[in-house]
Amino acid sequence: MEKDFNPDVVFTTSGPAYWRPNAPHLVGYNLPHYIYKDSPFFSQIPLQKQLKWYFKGRVLKYFFKKEADAYVVQTDDVNRRLQQWLDTDKVYTVSNTVSRHYNQPKKIANKLPKKNKDEFRFLILSSWHAHKNLDIIPDVIKSLPKRLKQKVRFVLTLSEDTYWNKFPIGISDAIINIGPVKPDEGPALYKECDALFLPTLLECFSATYAEAMKMNKPIITSDLGFAHTVCGDAAIYFNPINPKDIASKITQLIEQPTLQEKLIKEGMEQQENFVTAKERAEQYLKICKNLVDAEKN
Repeated sequence: MEKDFNPDVVFTTSGPAYWRPNAPHLVGYNLPHYIYKDSPFFSQIPLQKQLKWYFKGRVLKYFFKKEADAYVVQTDDVNRRLQQWLDTDKVYTVSNTVSRHYNQPKKIANKLPKKNKDEFRFLILSSWHAHKNLDIIPDVIKSLPKRLKQKVRFVLTLSEDTYWNKFPIGISDAIINIGPVKPDEGPALYKECDALFLPTLLECFSATYAEAMKMNKPIITSDLGFAHTVCGDAAIYFNPINPKDIASKITQLIEQPTLQEKLIKEGMEQQENFVTAKERAEQYLKICKNLVDAEKN
């Protein structure tokens, strides 16, 4: 393809590409496992899997260094860590943003049952991955104060097989699993919930943070670098491997309406750090042009 099209530059949006083009090559980086070694994720998995991630990282680092002239990431925290990991300063930051569905929400029928009095719904818009840390939810439910056990509901979007395989029947009253949702159904689902809950252990950028801000929902999430760099003051942070701390922060959020309003307001301000899709494309093109100009010079 490169021979046929003779491009000025090649942009691999998410690397590695396992290929070195003749033209200048910009590569996107979206793999948190290799730059967030301080994540509690690694202390929770067996030694065999830790070694697997270590050796896989060695291989991927080789390809990233060999094939790219520059790299693009979605947050400044990832930028700093990638520079250290690859020992390069050729890393650019271009923020992610919400999809077009959140600018023009589609009207769909409610997916959730009618809300009970005083019910507070936490949306976890995610599929099942070990680093998402969703298996801590049962312990969080058990750690909630008695007065909240009948009020809190966690809304999951897992397949039926995954849900029944991963969650014990005894806690099902506190969980509503609606199955996977289409991207254009996301905005409507946020409207039916009260806050975003994300106990994840590893991310480069989670679009759900930006989506929750766009939909004016407070955020409660992991006290880790990638979350802070996206959410700033628009979230309550918890220790993601301590269910009692998570339950305490959930209680704080539910019982302090003024805190909810503050987080929503902070989210509206934080949104200004996210570019539009058009602005993102323009920044990508500017980086590509700089690589071409550098090659010519």
